[in-house]
Amino acid sequence: YMEMGEYEKAMENLERYASLNPGDANVFDSMGELYLRMGELDRSLAKYKEATEVESKYFSAYRTTAYIYALKGDYNQTMNWIDQYIEIASSEGIKARGHVYKGFYYFWLGSIEQSLKELRIAADYYETLENKPGLATTNRVRGWIYFYIGDISNGWKDFRSWFDFYLEHDPGWTPVYKAKFCFYSGILDLREAKLDSAKARLEEMKTILPHIDPVNKDRIIHLYDILRVEVLLSQGSIEKAVNSSKKISQLLMPRLDPMNLIYYNLLFASFRDFSARAYQRSGDLNKAISEYEKLITFDPKGKERRLIHPTYYFKLAKLYEKKGKLNKAIENYQKFLEIWTNADEELPEIVEAKNRLHNLKL
Repeated sequence: YMEMGEYEKAMENLERYASLNPGDANVFDSMGELYLRMGELDRSLAKYKEATEVESKYFSAYRTTAYIYALKGDYNQTMNWIDQYIEIASSEGIKARGHVYKGFYYFWLGSIEQSLKELRIAADYYETLENKPGLATTNRVRGWIYFYIGDISNGWKDFRSWFDFYLEHDPGWTPVYKAKFCFYSGILDLREAKLDSAKARLEEMKTILPHIDPVNKDRIIHLYDILRVEVLLSQGSIEKAVNSSKKISQLLMPRLDPMNLIYYNLLFASFRDFSARAYQRSGDLNKAISEYEKLITFDPKGKERRLIHPTYYFKLAKLYEKKGKLNKAIENYQKFLEIWTNADEELPEIVEAKNRLHNLKL
């Protein structure tokens, strides 16, 4: 019923389950997920906390509570709950996952050096345990962070280790892995101004789509559509990019297994604002502003439950500044710098935001 969107019927059955099986933390965890999908964040938090009260080491409740606080923009609480998760971990494998989560959130907050340290800790645990899937997963996360900061060499090294491992050990999902490889490759080609190569990756991805299983189909199509918009933008087909961006649907929140929420956000940290960037390239700053305003606003009735990437406040502030709406520009520069209080000082967004804010206040 939850998957079908029939939330009232889902809750009725969860409540019956709770009455028939008292003292089970899992039912409160499920209720928390249901409220999260419904967009009722405070009620979701209450249920997840209830799960931890029933069973103090109910690990999934800790990591999802951390995520909900991040959705609310309270990253201090996010880190607090991840630290609790690591502290109560009953095995080194669980601790490793906790450090992966923590590494992701540090990345999200602009603390790249600290993020890579946490992922190194996780990798060390997995290497000691000879947990190759865990190590491959950690490498995938770390590889994407390297890509994000422009360290292409290290990014490819980590990403290839993930891709090669799962291609060998999980051949049943080969089309999915190959499609994701095309997406990553195409995005990196565009970053290095290799437009023809990116187009080839897009075409290759198109040939793979018919072979994707129904469970993953929507997500791979979503990636394909984003890469297509990025290619159109790069080749200067702005009107086509704008029209194509309008057709990209929201991506539903995945099931809450350990790494899904990280991938749900990590892949799109640089690309979720494709519509805003398309409008900006077309010269329609008002629509670009409108798109960024949507991206920084939690929509309880929407399908997505992705985190707001802090750099969207920075990009929005620059658009407001260009439009001459200086108070709105100052407000969003300040919001961005507040969230990235502990970000690495040399990051270009930090340097530029501080300079622009200083000049606006003169």
